[in-house]
Amino acid sequence: MDVQTLKNDCDVEGLVKLLTDDDRSVRENAVLALGDLGDVSCALPLAQRLQDDYLDIRIAACASLIKMGNQVVEPLIQVLKDENCIVREGAVQALEKLRDTRAIYPLIEAFKDTNRKRISDALRSIGSASFFPLIDALKNEDSRIRVGAAKTLGDMKNPEAIGPLLKATKDNELVVREYARAAIYMIKRHNLKNQLQSKTK
Repeated sequence: MDVQTLKNDCDVEGLVKLLTDDDRSVRENAVLALGDLGDVSCALPLAQRLQDDYLDIRIAACASLIKMGNQVVEPLIQVLKDENCIVREGAVQALEKLRDTRAIYPLIEAFKDTNRKRISDALRSIGSASFFPLIDALKNEDSRIRVGAAKTLGDMKNPEAIGPLLKATKDNELVVREYARAAIYMIKRHNLKNQLQSKTK
């Protein structure tokens, strides 16, 4: 049965099966059809297609998830616990685009076992609401979370983070201390650059 027929019949299960079809055009059309139907039960299989070999399909999967809006955030948060790292990274990518504050703490927790840069990008896309949770995360018992928090705070370049990051330079773990120092350097360099630019105007 073709994609259009399945879409007309609102056959979500049938469309989900086509997401792994060998034909890339079939996969792409199935992704788009699921986005149009807006059934949040397909959030996981759509998140998996965010790691498809073909760029067009990854873009389509992201667009379909975003089209579903905030109602897909909670399912995607659950996907962050999936045992497959590729699936988890797909969920992070979608959450980055949705920019929903409900994802902040689950994303911070995901520093334990998911690509650090992707999570950092997602938290920064959410904006200032993630700042203080990240400050708190510098004191988390898991060093992977502390490292992720330090990296993200450095990327955010908010000077208010310097004080907490200075404390993190005395962390028991060497890697945390190194990331904290690097973050402080990034923030100070960014601020100095801004000051120099303002003087030349």
